[in-house]
This record gives sequence, C-alpha cells and structure tokens, in this order.
Amino acid sequence: MKTLSAILMTLALSLVVPLHAQKYHDAIIEGATGPVKSIQQDRYVVRFNEDGEMTYRCGWMGNEEYFEVTRNRDSYPSYLTIYTDKEHNDSHTLKEFIYSGKGNLWMVTYRSKGAVKTGAITYNHDYERKGILTGFTEKKTYRTDNSHEEIYATYSNVVYDQYGNWTSRDVTKKSSKHGTSKERETRTITYYPTATQATAQPQPSQNGGSIYSSFANLMEKNLRGAWKLQRWTYDGRSVDFSQSKEQVVFGDNRTYVWQNKGDGDTNGTYKIEFIDRNSARLTMSETSITFVVKLYGNRMTWKGSDGTIRAFTRIR
Repeated sequence: MKTLSAILMTLALSLVVPLHAQKYHDAIIEGATGPVKSIQQDRYVVRFNEDGEMTYRCGWMGNEEYFEVTRNRDSYPSYLTIYTDKEHNDSHTLKEFIYSGKGNLWMVTYRSKGAVKTGAITYNHDYERKGILTGFTEKKTYRTDNSHEEIYATYSNVVYDQYGNWTSRDVTKKSSKHGTSKERETRTITYYPTATQATAQPQPSQNGGSIYSSFANLMEKNLRGAWKLQRWTYDGRSVDFSQSKEQVVFGDNRTYVWQNKGDGDTNGTYKIEFIDRNSARLTMSETSITFVVKLYGNRMTWKGSDGTIRAFTRIR
C-alpha cells in the first residue's frame, strides 16, 4: 500500500504541466523548454501556441520568416527548414536536431546558403550530455573572395530563469580572421500559465512570511539531508568530484552549508529564497549568484547564474 508521501509525490509530479498540455516541443529549437509563449532577442522574435507548436518567426533584420518543422515520433523537432518564399519553393537554411535520449539534445547542425556578403555557413552547436548548450563552431565561405573563416564560441556567466532557460549570457568568439571578441546576449521569454503557478505559488502570511502548498512542503522535505558533490561543470569543462569529500548539508532556516571544500573555505552558505512543488531557488551568501535546484530521486542538480552546473547524490 502506498504511503501518503508517495501518493503526494506522484500527484506533484503529474500536476506540473501547462494548464493546456503541450503536444509539441518546438521551443527546443531556440534552446528553451517549458510552456514557452514567445522569445524575443532584439528584433528576433519567435512565438508558440499552447500546444508547443512554433507559429511565427521574425528574423534578425525584422523580416518574417517562412518555415517548416519536421518532428520525430516523440514530437521533438528533427529539422527546421527556413524558406525564401511563402510557398516554400526554395529553402536557404536547414537545422538538424540530434538527440542522445528523449528530448536530450546532443548536437544541432545548421547549414545556410548565406546572405549578401556570405556564401555557405555551417554551424555545429555543442551540447553536454544533459542538453546544456556550451558553445558552437561556425564555418563561413565568403562570396566576394572565396575566403574562409572559422569561429569557435563558448558561453559563460549564464543567467537562467525559473524554467532553467537562459535569459542572458556572455559569448566569447575566437575567429580565424578577426581574433577574439566578447559580447553579452540577453533575451525575454514569456510563458503560458501552468498548473504550478495556478495552485502552488506561495501566499503572504499574517506575520509577513510565506506559506507553501503541501506539494512545496514535500519538495522541501526531499531537499533535506546531506548531498555529496559528484561533478562540477563550467565553460564546457566537466570536473569529476566523486572521489572528494565535498558535500552540502541542509540546515536550519532553509540553508545549505558547504562542507569539506577543497580550497579550505568552509564558510559557503546557500539560502533557499523560493520553493515550489518541483524546484527551488538558492542564493549564495555574500554574492548575487543564484541557482535553480532540481531533484531526480536521490540525485540533485544546481544550475547557477554564473554558468556552473553542480551535480550531487544523496548520502543521508
């Protein structure tokens, strides 16, 4: 017979869905997940319906793009084709999405006929095993003189929203023709309402604090205990910590304390600022760095606004 906590956990996991269940997952084309309604970056705009289907694209020059999405049997995009005309007679861009598991991106290839000054363009987007985009390689051939350029780009100082989608990041590009450059990218993402937002948001209490639904309380209960650091990923580099003694321990006042740090600094504390039924948000003491925390049974990940990803396993 199931325990009450097991029943509540089953309900919690089953209810974290958009109010209108999504049939498609086209937001992954833009490196996003969840009930995305729109994404805007400067003049570049993409819109989706409540089914998760891409319905509109506006390019970087402010021009509407004509497109077609081909999906696999799990309703994830396999190809995005962009056409030069509304009738889809001539295509100029093709993106292919390759997965290492259901919904887990491994590689995106991008081929284009190019623009006024550029001939063939080929992108290769680099993803970690868990589908986190770490950078891309771009190869160009210019029409004017048939010269070639290769660009390798990496992302850092990434800021994520409550759905784990990036909203700003630094891009460092190393070009074979123009050397190294760095810029800050930002984008705005809107979402359709979810069941979590409708039923599990914290409400003000009479004493000025917050009260949470039973599902969020269950989430907090599962965050408790001690967690051993297994892996630390930053700038596309992954470091194995499985043989170290570093761990975080859930203490009083919804705070994690980092113990046995390799650099000798044992004063790191991380305060939970928000918690709902399927995630939490931490703030590191004396810094502005925040983390989105996700649980996967006895595994936990922290995705930081500084671009780091920390993976833990429960030890008690």
